[in-house]
Amino acid sequence: MAHSAIVIPVPELEPLVRPRMRRALPEFVFADPESVHAHVTVLGPFVSAELVGPELLDRLQDIFAGTGPFAFSVDGAQHTFEDGTVYLKPEPAEPFRALTETLWQAYPGYPPYGSPGPPPLPHVTLDYAWAPRVGDVDEVELTFPARCTAAVACLNWYEPGKSRTMASFVLGGVEGTTPA
Repeated sequence: MAHSAIVIPVPELEPLVRPRMRRALPEFVFADPESVHAHVTVLGPFVSAELVGPELLDRLQDIFAGTGPFAFSVDGAQHTFEDGTVYLKPEPAEPFRALTETLWQAYPGYPPYGSPGPPPLPHVTLDYAWAPRVGDVDEVELTFPARCTAAVACLNWYEPGKSRTMASFVLGGVEGTTPA
């Protein structure tokens, strides 16, 4: 189950997502309190940890430098995929889809969600279908629609007890990667 993924963090939804992660999947909670769990996956599963090096990070930086930041909103309505995953939809979804397509073209050996079919709807996961159910999670009060900005992309590693942000990239920026 260990894998990397390229995600767009959604810090505006972190007060809703982090407590759910802490309750349902504590072994996947990032040790760094600054790392954001709320995200939209744009490509994953991605490369193994051994393949993360300067060449890969430079290429990703070039891709993200050519992708400007963008605004989106989340209305707070919960939806459920057929497999039972509960999620929120970002609107508009097109910037996420375009970024997924760009990354998939750059890395054709890594189809979105490991499937060569059409990528699933961009989403922020609230409850994973495969995760244990722990009962009700105290909901926090967030104002919806949540107005959000995609300004950063992260290369995250997900593994029990070792989940972390490996690198961050500024969308549209020329700053170098921020290895974590």
